[in-house]
Amino acid sequence: MAKYWLHRITGGENAIKLTHPLLFEHNVLSTGWASLSWDDFVTRSRNDWNAFEREFYNEYGGMRNRWSLWRFLKMGKGDLVVVPTWGEFSIYRIADDDVYTNQSLSSLIDIENVQDWNGEKVHVTKNNNGYYYLYDEHEKFIDLGFFRKVEPVVLKLPRQLYADQALYSRMKILQTNADISDISGSIEDAIKRGKSEAPISIHEELIKSTLQAAQQTITDYTQHHKYEELVEKYLRAIGATEVVKPAPNETSTECGDADRVAYFEELKVAILVQVKKHNSITNEWAVNQIIAYKDNHTNADYNVQMWVISNANEFTDEAKRKANAENVRLINGQDFARMILEVGLKHFE
Repeated sequence: MAKYWLHRITGGENAIKLTHPLLFEHNVLSTGWASLSWDDFVTRSRNDWNAFEREFYNEYGGMRNRWSLWRFLKMGKGDLVVVPTWGEFSIYRIADDDVYTNQSLSSLIDIENVQDWNGEKVHVTKNNNGYYYLYDEHEKFIDLGFFRKVEPVVLKLPRQLYADQALYSRMKILQTNADISDISGSIEDAIKRGKSEAPISIHEELIKSTLQAAQQTITDYTQHHKYEELVEKYLRAIGATEVVKPAPNETSTECGDADRVAYFEELKVAILVQVKKHNSITNEWAVNQIIAYKDNHTNADYNVQMWVISNANEFTDEAKRKANAENVRLINGQDFARMILEVGLKHFE
C-alpha cells in the first residue's frame, strides 16, 4: 500500500538554490547528508536499520536527525510526497524504488547542465578519498547527497485555498520529512481539488455538510401540498414577481398539468413547474405533463421554461431522455435541498 510523506527540499548547506530547480524543472526530489552519499551506503543500509545507524554514527559522531534520511531511503515506488514551499505546496509520486547518490546522479540526470536558481551550473567532484560531492561554479560545497526520481501530481497549490486544516497544520512541522499517511484523505482531497482547479469553499463545504440532513427533513415533514408550498416559497425567494397555482381541474389530463407557474416580470420569464413528492424514482409522466401544459397554455411575451421538481433522488432513463429532448429541467430531491440552502433559510419561515 502506498504511503504519504511530507518532505522539505531545503537541503543542507548552500543547497536550497539547487533543490528547487531539481524538483520543479527536472522532477528530482533531493535531501542532504552529502558525507554519506555513495552507492554502497544505500545498498548496505537502506533495508538494515542496524547497518544504517552504525554508518551514520561513524560519519557524524551522533544520531541526531538520522530519521529524516532513513525515511527518504524508505520511500517506495508509488508513494505520494507533499512538498511545502513558500505559501504553496506540490504533490509528487515516487517514480521507482531507486535511490541515487552523488556517485550515481549522472545516471539520473545530466547534472553538469543543470542550473541553480541563480542560473549557475553545478558539478560533481570526486575527492581524494573517493567520495563524491556537489559544488557550484564558485566551488562552494552543496550539501545534497540523495535523490529520488518523481512524477508531478499537482503543482504549486496555494496552501490557504487547497489544504484543509489537517494538511495545513502538518505542513507547519519543522522536521525535514514525516510519514503523514494518517491524513491521506486530506492529501487525496487536495489532489482532487488541484486537478479540477476547485479550491476549498467554506460556502460549498457548509452546503455539503448539511445537504443530506436538509433533504431528510424535507422528506419527513412535508406532505405533497406542503412540498408544493415549499416550491412556491423558493420561486418567490429567487425573485418571482407572481406565483400562480393553476386550478386543479382547469384542464383535462390530456392538456397537461402544472402545480405552479412563476412569472419574473422584469426578465419576461415564466417558469412552469410540475411538483412530485416521490421518495424513490420519478418517471416520464411528470415530464409529459409539463410539456403538454406548455403546449396548451399561452404565455405571450414570456420566455417559458419548464421544470420538474421531485423529492426523489432519481429519474427514469425515459424521463431523462424526454426532458433532454424537450428542454425540461429535472430537479431531484438533493438538488432542491441544495437550492433551498443556497437561497437562504430565512425565505422559508
